[in-house]
Amino acid sequence: QGRRAYALIERGPDARSEPELVSNISNYLITTDSRQDEDQQQLATIAAIDALADPNIELISVTITAGAYCIKGGRLDLHDSLVKDCLRRDVPLTAIGLLTRVLHQRFIAENEVPPAERVPLAVLPLDNMDDNGNTLYLLIDEYAHAQSAIGIPIADGFREWLSAEVAFPDASADRIVEDLDNHSHDTWAREKFGALGPHRYDITEPMGMYPLVISGHRGNPVLERLGAADRSAGVPGAELVPAVKPFRIAKRSIVNASHLALGLLGELSGYQFVDEAMEHRII
Repeated sequence: QGRRAYALIERGPDARSEPELVSNISNYLITTDSRQDEDQQQLATIAAIDALADPNIELISVTITAGAYCIKGGRLDLHDSLVKDCLRRDVPLTAIGLLTRVLHQRFIAENEVPPAERVPLAVLPLDNMDDNGNTLYLLIDEYAHAQSAIGIPIADGFREWLSAEVAFPDASADRIVEDLDNHSHDTWAREKFGALGPHRYDITEPMGMYPLVISGHRGNPVLERLGAADRSAGVPGAELVPAVKPFRIAKRSIVNASHLALGLLGELSGYQFVDEAMEHRII
């Protein structure tokens, strides 16, 4: 199974779980690799866009850091030099540019499919941005509008399809994953699966606070299936809620609180990284 499988280990204050083999990764594509030159990275990005634009895909999940949204005053920052450069590029550089290209290509491909056979699509953001689903939709719509304004062809009906047919729910989920370098868990997990076991071993905290929460799913079938999953039986799923905001506030205040405190105290103490602050006896 090699690089398409990994072992997941939950470790909490009381105990650690037996390694669980996760082997549902059919393929993966890397768009940026420091070992590649620019032409190779562009080809890799095009391959990823082609794969994600498949009209049979039901769900695209994304995690974008706040800075990578390229947002200012709640709108796409069209004065950002990276955004201005990306708008005119054949191969997008930003997350918003890449998603716009993916969805535009999907829209064109979907027009070749009979309406009764079209697969509903949800784009599920899993980052800490407030109102992340609606924010992501607005930025993609503004990006497409900005491209049209400078003469980049945008298919007729694309923005209407984006608004009416693609679900952009608000969502929140988070798990912390350790780097296993120099840990004994790698050997421990290999004892469980043997030399032919998974390539990677990830450690995370038990998911005890709340599962993946989603609001604004607009009747999308794949999101409703996630909401209907029997999580008590170990089936991965989500909780469909009226609003994600209370969960996101709790996550920031409880799950992320110690990490934020370490960052602030570490910066005041002259450290650059959290692990440096953790080695400080008083902190």
